Amino acid sequence: MENKLDIQLRKELAANGPDSSFYKRCISLFQCINLKSDSRFEEDVWVVQFSNEHYNTSKVVLDFTVFNQAELEIVQSVRVLWDNKEEINLSPVLFVKWLFLELVSERSVDYRFVWLLDLLKSLFLFLKEQNTDVLGEHNLADFYSVLLTHDFEKNRFVRRRSTPAYKSRIHLLDFTTIYLLLARHHTNVLVGKINVDEQNYALNEACLNQTGMTLTDYKAGGTFDFLGLDIGRHYVDYCAEFFETYITFAIAARKTISVMKNFIDDFGDISRTTEVRLKRIVIMTLQGELYLSQDESIRERELIVRDETLKIFHLIYNRHVVQTNAYSLDVLNSVAADLGLMEYRLDTHEFIRSMMYTRFFETEVKSRERICVEYNSVVAAGDFSGHFAGFQLHQVDEVCDKHLNSLTIEFCDVSAFCKHTIETYVNSSNKKKKT
Repeated sequence: MENKLDIQLRKELAANGPDSSFYKRCISLFQCINLKSDSRFEEDVWVVQFSNEHYNTSKVVLDFTVFNQAELEIVQSVRVLWDNKEEINLSPVLFVKWLFLELVSERSVDYRFVWLLDLLKSLFLFLKEQNTDVLGEHNLADFYSVLLTHDFEKNRFVRRRSTPAYKSRIHLLDFTTIYLLLARHHTNVLVGKINVDEQNYALNEACLNQTGMTLTDYKAGGTFDFLGLDIGRHYVDYCAEFFETYITFAIAARKTISVMKNFIDDFGDISRTTEVRLKRIVIMTLQGELYLSQDESIRERELIVRDETLKIFHLIYNRHVVQTNAYSLDVLNSVAADLGLMEYRLDTHEFIRSMMYTRFFETEVKSRERICVEYNSVVAAGDFSGHFAGFQLHQVDEVCDKHLNSLTIEFCDVSAFCKHTIETYVNSSNKKKKT
């Protein structure tokens, strides 16, 4: 059964009659990329099979649903003049579908389709946040800066860990081609007149500001050979994500083992066998497991060691999880959002980092009150909408505490947390070996 969006789209396509040339064009372009799949143009999620026979089991999922949502709505409808005679008003989602199909009309289906659609989503979100409906020479460098530093996820910009590969991301967006296509149909939204020289100048400026490289170096891969290869970026991202996932647990476990070694040594009057047994209890406790001895003479000491291990790990972990995650992108973006700051601005992250650093590590660098006042002035000076209300030092600390404290664990959950962490690590390692 068709849903309401399908029915609305069919009505929209048939607005100029069942033989509308616009409708025929859309269906023709869609069929070119959909030779092996069952998706329908009217649907807002397309599942399309790769063109290359060597990857005949691979598919891409193209999700257009976000263009129905308010976060990406730069206009309520788009006027298109078709064949210089047929005036059509398109909804944003239908407009993007048509534009996307035109842009990929001569390309083989592969994962670059998903990347291109993500770039269009980023463009709509950028224009929405800039309160405009046209990308032009004046804001092109800003948009490239966003693409170099952020990904589009869940209707928002999320800070990247590394710069995207040129050939698999930014290279896919040719604004000159988009402008000529839209101008041919007298459409004056989304992209204004931008030539190749203006694109290269803006991208070079963004590269210098965000990566310290020229556009030429960026295209060539820069200092690191993997930069120009997307598979290399994924490898670096994987390593970074793996490290961030387990580093705090590893630090807390290592320090706990060191403390407990001295704790056990202080017993003094135990045999070598009992000493080894108690040290094994420490390891088992940190793995979320515990097998007590049948000998009641040492079971009491085993329980004492177990409880002390949990207590020490709890204290060390909660101290380090705050320090190691204070600069993480998730925390920085969450704090920025609660303070009403723009997450994709680099100075926003630098401000929050400075507030964390002067609080946890170096309190004598600069007055935290002064940093807060100065940044309030910077944001207020660039706030042309007048919506920025400002914030005080205690508000910044309260917001930071909220997000940092959510990372800590309760004492009663320590054993279950250790067990879950070890199991997750083992499962991920086994999965990697199989692949």
